[in-house]
Amino acid sequence: RNWMIVGNLSKGVAAINGLFSVKCSVILTDAAMLQNSVVTNYSNTSWTVTSQVTSRVARWLNLAFEANIAKNSLSMGDGKLHSFNGAFSQALYCNLIPTKSLILRLKGEYYHNKLNKESSKNLFLADSEVIYSFNKGWEINISAKNIFNRNSYSYTLYDGLTTIYKEYGVRPLNIMVGVFFRF
Repeated sequence: RNWMIVGNLSKGVAAINGLFSVKCSVILTDAAMLQNSVVTNYSNTSWTVTSQVTSRVARWLNLAFEANIAKNSLSMGDGKLHSFNGAFSQALYCNLIPTKSLILRLKGEYYHNKLNKESSKNLFLADSEVIYSFNKGWEINISAKNIFNRNSYSYTLYDGLTTIYKEYGVRPLNIMVGVFFRF
């Protein structure tokens, strides 16, 4: 037996000149597996909630914040074997527009993975970009991605039921300069 529930809700909020949204998903599984002629029952529960708020705080400032939380649990047999992990992430986006010609973009992302009751793993990433528009369609931008120069994010989880290995390659510090012409 498997159940899946997914929902989205969003609402414009005039007081913040923005939008609030929530996305949810839940997956419930009760099943059995056959191994060496032995039937073993198991149940798995996974859920995720993501919320986002965007706002044009002022004519010169736009903000967006996103948070995501996820949990997963697996139980086997009579429930004595149990596995659990969770994740939390958040991101803040900021666009500063001090003049008609200048835009400063900042982005910060934080990731927290709960591997078990005793351990967790954290990661923070940051990017920035400056855009300057000249008269007659010329534009220059300078961006720095992965300002703290994190190269990878990895972890391994061993418990009574599962082994999880995750590794994410992260592009190293990258500084780019671009010149554009619009006609």
